[in-house]
This record gives sequence, structure tokens and C-alpha cells, in this order.
Amino acid sequence: MRSKIEDYNAVVEAATKFTKSVAEGNSKYAKELFTEDACLFGFLNGKFERGSIEQFYHNVDTVGAGDEF
Repeated sequence: MRSKIEDYNAVVEAATKFTKSVAEGNSKYAKELFTEDACLFGFLNGKFERGSIEQFYHNVDTVGAGDEF
């Protein structure tokens, strides 16, 4: 069964907001995507991190943008 184009577009929009937040070092776009009880897992500067969505927002806002993103 094929998904509707609207479903595809919604995924593209969410991925774009997430990427834009990280690329620009500004969590405002990502804040439109997650609930307050969300948690994230990933690597920051080669170190594994897991934590609350608020910690993710803090990391995005303090690590800042970069040309290598």
C-alpha cells in the first residue's frame, strides 16, 4: 500500500525543521516537533548522550551552528 503524498510531505517538513534547528543552532524549529516528555539519544562531539528533550534544546542552542554540518 502506498502512502499519501501528504504523509510524505509531513515527514519532509518535520525532517527539515529538525535539520534547520541543528544547522542554525536554534531550537525554535525543533520545538514544534516534540512533546515535553520526549527523550533523545545520540552523539555530541563523539560522546554518547541521552536525555530529555529540554537537554536536546539546550545542546542545540549552546553548541551553535557550524559550517561542517
